[in-house]
Amino acid sequence: MPHSPEHLFAMGVTDNGDHLFWVTQPADAPDQWAIAVNEALRAPWFTYNGSLTEFLVSVLSGTTRVPMFPKDLLHHGPTFTPSTPRSTPLATAATWKAPVSTRTIRNWANANGFDLPERGRIPFDVVEAWRRANPS
Repeated sequence: MPHSPEHLFAMGVTDNGDHLFWVTQPADAPDQWAIAVNEALRAPWFTYNGSLTEFLVSVLSGTTRVPMFPKDLLHHGPTFTPSTPRSTPLATAATWKAPVSTRTIRNWANANGFDLPERGRIPFDVVEAWRRANPS
């Protein structure tokens, strides 16, 4: 790894599963933090020495090429799709359920045809499918 794990602060993930980190060195100067990109479940790393805004402008303008990003990344031009907040009802004593291990959900998902990596966030649709299959 090109950076010590204790100096990596996860701050983004691509739709391909590549993770983006701030390299938090020097700790007291966040304006000087670099951006590190790690290919999903693999060893290659890419480091950009600049702010997140500079990184995004550089990548989306085609000035910087991140090796693990798809070659056709800008083929259709940059787009942005904002997330839609999902409201959930407040839990009451009658509706509260004990938390479930992500390992339990991950094992169920892999046994039921979902292709999940061993680490990382479990997609919302997989968690919802698990809840429907395990209502109690």
